[in-house]
Amino acid sequence: MTAGNPPTSYADLGCAGLDRALTALEFEPGRRARMVERLRALVSPWGGDPVTGLGGHFSYASSDGAPLELGVAWSRRGVEVRAYYEPLGTPPTPESNQDTSVAATRDLARHPGVVLDDYLQVEDLFLAPRPEGPFSVLDAVLWDEDGTPWFKAYLNPRAHGVDLAGKVLAEAAGRLGIGPAWTVAADRYARDHGDRAPTLFALDLVPRDRARVKVYFTHAGVDAAGIERFAACAAEHEPGSVARLCRELLGTDGPYPGKPPITALVFRPGDPVPRSTVSYFPLCPNVSDDAVAAGRVTALLRATGVDPTSYLAALDALAVGSPATSRVQTYVGYRGGADPRVSVYFATGAFGGVPRPGSGEESA
Repeated sequence: MTAGNPPTSYADLGCAGLDRALTALEFEPGRRARMVERLRALVSPWGGDPVTGLGGHFSYASSDGAPLELGVAWSRRGVEVRAYYEPLGTPPTPESNQDTSVAATRDLARHPGVVLDDYLQVEDLFLAPRPEGPFSVLDAVLWDEDGTPWFKAYLNPRAHGVDLAGKVLAEAAGRLGIGPAWTVAADRYARDHGDRAPTLFALDLVPRDRARVKVYFTHAGVDAAGIERFAACAAEHEPGSVARLCRELLGTDGPYPGKPPITALVFRPGDPVPRSTVSYFPLCPNVSDDAVAAGRVTALLRATGVDPTSYLAALDALAVGSPATSRVQTYVGYRGGADPRVSVYFATGAFGGVPRPGSGEESA
């Protein structure tokens, strides 16, 4: 991280990190400045509070508990940059966070190209008088290389409690025209995961003809073969990719009792089964440091046909200290198929890096 006086707020941390990442990725200075300014505007209503001034709230937006995380996706077509954030109330409580995040998500309608139709069609299902954790709504802004932004919203299926999550998701799927494919996914998930519930319900805030629904399924206690069996319910899943990457990225066939892999299924209206998969592999706490993670991510990028040079530059810009001692890479995501893509997610470094398991440093 750059020497000098450290930023004092999440807005400062997030914007400084985004600027460093964009510089490393060689974004044009004017475009870079506009992207950083947009992020600051999105998080300023709450992100100006001091890092230590959020009352101990541990956010679901990042593995280190910060309410902001950055991501970069690489494919043969180019680079996509993302920022994920949790709008917080003052002080942060489940009720105030729900009110603030709903207002912030609705306010995204003022941005060109944002369409809230799908979100508003299901919003009520995910809101509760006494919302349960770990979050209410997360938002994300994403930019392609030309700097044009688009947005996503992530809703909490467990807001009414884990026991009602299945009912909430089935109703949401029916309203959005993905009911048959949702039934296939839910039945397949129950085979190896019992009564566990998915953790995220994501919507692209774009016109319906381009919109997708993504549902994120966590694989606690399930080995790589079980995760592969689940992912295979998607029509365009790349056979064998999940089991292989579990071994290559996490170093074991599992199961993964600490922080397990996640499968996101992609749904489109009218499809009889889920369309495709995106797999997420937690680098922290499963990998010791950013240098070890970098070796594995570099190998994956090369196997995908992507030059890892810009990834290594971005890591160098965002690492806290040297990669050998840094721990800011939280997840690596993989989407297979004809246009494979590798995504890497970076904590802000607000706390120096994601704590090591059993170190006594965990925030939650």
